[in-house]
Amino acid sequence: MAEITYERNNTVLGAGRFFIDRHDADGNRTGKERYIGDTVGATLSATVERTTIFSGDGAVASKLKDKVTQVDRTLGITPRDASLDNLALFLIANAPETNQAAAVAGSVTFDFELPTDATARDYFKIDATDDDPAGAGGYSTGSGNTFTITTNEASTGNFAPPATGKFGDGAAKQKDLVGDFPSDLEIDLENGLVSVTAQGITKLGGISNRTSIKVKIVCSKLVKARLDRVRVTGESTQVTAAVRYVEEPDDALTKGRNIYIPQASISPAGEAALKSRDTEQQFPLTLSIEDPGGTLAQVYIDGEPAP
Repeated sequence: MAEITYERNNTVLGAGRFFIDRHDADGNRTGKERYIGDTVGATLSATVERTTIFSGDGAVASKLKDKVTQVDRTLGITPRDASLDNLALFLIANAPETNQAAAVAGSVTFDFELPTDATARDYFKIDATDDDPAGAGGYSTGSGNTFTITTNEASTGNFAPPATGKFGDGAAKQKDLVGDFPSDLEIDLENGLVSVTAQGITKLGGISNRTSIKVKIVCSKLVKARLDRVRVTGESTQVTAAVRYVEEPDDALTKGRNIYIPQASISPAGEAALKSRDTEQQFPLTLSIEDPGGTLAQVYIDGEPAP
């Protein structure tokens, strides 16, 4: 008599990578699948609605049929890659855009209003405008570049003489050398911020009707940094995407499963901690699987390849 051969257990400890193809403005797949970075975990769930039919005859009704009437399939993933793309998905915002402002090779001039109640702890954003109050980012200076800083107050004798010098070498940052400027201004080009020192505010207090300061920075290689930005507006629309999960087998004998979802609607699942001492930034997402239409399936699950 032949011995019975039982199938081996197919127990899998899930591990793998997720890729998202964010649909274009027409709701179509682009074929460009972006790796969303390391994910803390992922879940695949299915919930149903059902109708139960009982018999009408007899003292005690018997169940005749339990019929599933609706299936809702969802995928939950939690990326902890703090990219602007993942933040945009979490906020249901438009995809990040690159600020294509022209680079400045040589000089930049900006104005800011100094309120009468300003203190040395107040900072003003370079290039902030009514249309772009967040400002356009900062400026890169490079190591060893010479610079000159002038203001429209320098000629009055109230402000310190215009500053000249050289940016730091090696790992030194421009903002670390602010205190060495022979000026009544402190300028952090890297973050695009400027402030007036307490001494400078005292000097300006003696100038009647002078609350507008014009600052010009001339540098041998002053370059405006290009900025990727997410803009969350009322015009942001529902984000849909195709999702691919590529599983990595946890041992040589057990094979994983690859999953592809042509269309899913993305929404946040909980909150993201922007600042925490014990938790890295995470962006939990719920992807509600939808019918992509046509002959496409809602979910493709690849089995173990044939030998």
